[in-house]
Amino acid sequence: MNVTSIPAPRVPFIDERTGLISREWYRFFLNLFTLTGSGTTDASWTDLQLTPTTQPFMVDVDLQGMGSVCPVCQGVTPSDDPALQVLPAYPVPTDDAALIPGSPEQRVQDLIIPSYPEMVLPDVLTPIDPLGILQRVDSLVSDMQRLTLAPPFVPVQTTSSTDTRRGSIRKYSTTQTIGTLGASYVAITGYDASGFTSGSGVTTDLTNGTLTPAYAGDYMFVMNVSLQFDSSGLSRLFAMRVYDTTASAALTNLAITPFVAPDLVGYTFGVTLPFTISSSQVGHALRLEIGAGSSFTTTTCPNATFAMYSVGLL
Repeated sequence: MNVTSIPAPRVPFIDERTGLISREWYRFFLNLFTLTGSGTTDASWTDLQLTPTTQPFMVDVDLQGMGSVCPVCQGVTPSDDPALQVLPAYPVPTDDAALIPGSPEQRVQDLIIPSYPEMVLPDVLTPIDPLGILQRVDSLVSDMQRLTLAPPFVPVQTTSSTDTRRGSIRKYSTTQTIGTLGASYVAITGYDASGFTSGSGVTTDLTNGTLTPAYAGDYMFVMNVSLQFDSSGLSRLFAMRVYDTTASAALTNLAITPFVAPDLVGYTFGVTLPFTISSSQVGHALRLEIGAGSSFTTTTCPNATFAMYSVGLL
């Protein structure tokens, strides 16, 4: 049997002329194939992947009188570098005799070769992450993605304002003569002063005694009148309301009915009531009216206040 040794390093593995394996290397692998039983042995390639151990040992195999074919395998100390400690050490029996045939007639396949330890590929390729850096990086990337996907902030544009809308008219130096006050309503007119320095969102009309709101919203109405009239031995009533001259209708639920005790010749009454001005009522002229009650004669109104101010805008 040909026992050709391994070719020298200068011998190319591929023949440049043919592009095939070179003759020297082919003969080397062919001899290895023949020495291992020409495919008839039970030993697998996994069984042949022996790693050096820290203790030298010798495997002496005599193939039908051919003599020893395995050199002395010297022990190798594993490196201390964790990066190089990838493959586990091959288990070697404590009894070196287990690797040596008992007699020259023993075949190669009779060798006691322990199985190679199984490996899981991820255990080899997964890097060591003692500080949890990979987890922290994944968390940071996730946070950045949420920031990227968040909708942009768009400020809400509103046409309303937080400024108070107000308007007020007063009568304190001009007396209005009403005469007989009874079932019909009479408008309070002839105001002579504004309650505020200037109207803000509410237009005032002193002559006609009207307030005209320029904005919709919730308002408080202030109504105050002082009346003088003839004496009566009976108790009497009269109503006070806010009337929309533009729509020719009274504002709903914006009215009150004062009570006048017997034998009184004068009366002052004031009230503050809430009301919501809708968008359809913007620009309407509003005025204060009294009446719809008992009979009062020789009635005059020396003092009155009619005001409105916003408490919230639509």
